[in-house]
Amino acid sequence: RLASTTPITTPSMSSPGEVPRHPEEMIDNAELERGTLLGAGAFGTVHLARWRGTPMALKTARDDCPEFEKTLFLREMETMIRMRHPNVVQFLGYVDSPFAIALEFLPSGDLKAYWQKNRLSVAKKMGICVDVLRALAYMHNRKPKACIHRDVKPANIMMSRSGVAKLSDFGLARMTQFARKERSDHGGLQYVGAESPGAKDDGSNDNSKLSKEVGTKRYMAPEATAQVYTSAVDIFSAGATFYELFEQSNFEPPRPLWAIAPGSVRQLIGQMCAANAAERPTAIGLIDSFESLQNGRRTRQPSVQFDAAAQAKMSACCIVS
Repeated sequence: RLASTTPITTPSMSSPGEVPRHPEEMIDNAELERGTLLGAGAFGTVHLARWRGTPMALKTARDDCPEFEKTLFLREMETMIRMRHPNVVQFLGYVDSPFAIALEFLPSGDLKAYWQKNRLSVAKKMGICVDVLRALAYMHNRKPKACIHRDVKPANIMMSRSGVAKLSDFGLARMTQFARKERSDHGGLQYVGAESPGAKDDGSNDNSKLSKEVGTKRYMAPEATAQVYTSAVDIFSAGATFYELFEQSNFEPPRPLWAIAPGSVRQLIGQMCAANAAERPTAIGLIDSFESLQNGRRTRQPSVQFDAAAQAKMSACCIVS
């Protein structure tokens, strides 16, 4: 049983008389049993809760939640409602008043806690990498709207009891509109979408400029402080995360020190953390490479995101909403 049934006291996301967003996803606050505190941060708290017999992680906004934090919570909810993948933490519903997001409860905690508590084989670490990359491949290639996470790091990767990795915390994520097909420099058709440049964000819906310093600095791609970037920022952040998973030490660009990871893994992570976004592999290509290593096969070179010429031509084709 849970420790208590203390009522949650946070602001409502709906104004009086306003029709609630996504009423089919709403959870009655009176039906929630709130228990142990799992974590706390600048924006709010996460408690273990139970709803109709189902354990869940309840992410609650602070009492004095300012407007920009309220926007992040709403954005996270709107994004997670659309995500359906076994390597993405499942959205279970939300409480409108007071506002909280109900998520799948994963008892093994985040990735860093998991590797600190468990002795992981190289093959297991590769499996975790594949899990994370599957989530990114799904997000980056959704249609018509793909998703860039923008804050991939060990604290935002949760582990199931059976050791499956799941991407979480979509407060900084952006949905990107797939655009059109156009002729490439080689004469063939190429689909302009989330794998191409132009995902822009100034914090508003038109996203005319990319927000700077988004995400956590140690895991940020070099271009994340610029005006335009793409889903390649997630590949860099995942590479920095994988470095820490294998090396058990902080990722320190531009030349991290290697001591533990096998040479083949170092090569892949080095490609993921390339300073030039156009030189980074796609999530789909990386899945094949890591699975080959995991199964003892020779790896093929994963495909890069896009070449420099295509990058310049497609710089305004992705629209973030």
